[in-house]
Amino acid sequence: GGYVIPQRSHDVIIPECELGNDIRLGQLIYQLNDTEILGYRDSHQHHKQGEVVEASYRSQRFAIRSERSDWTVRGVGPSVTGKVISMFYDQRESPIGKELFDDWLDGLRKQQFHIEPLSTNQEE
Repeated sequence: GGYVIPQRSHDVIIPECELGNDIRLGQLIYQLNDTEILGYRDSHQHHKQGEVVEASYRSQRFAIRSERSDWTVRGVGPSVTGKVISMFYDQRESPIGKELFDDWLDGLRKQQFHIEPLSTNQEE
């Protein structure tokens, strides 16, 4: 579980970054690497063919599966320390986060993954 920043997104420029102009997501990940806020930079989640995986960004939730083969999600996610620290902050939608999630889903659709929206009703 937890969030994953896909490897292919490391060239995305962070607008209005406190560290300066033209800071790329990969640079920020590199700078945070020694803080132990993030897990391994080359981590992955492996999923079996036909396994249903739930993925979400804010209120968007999807069930994803590949009927063709096993598949792997590669990227970086939070460490245990990073998850705890994140609880002290208000979670809000980020334009970059939404764009990365939508691009990831589009890439899966192009590879003919089955992607079905899930209800966002909290009473389920």
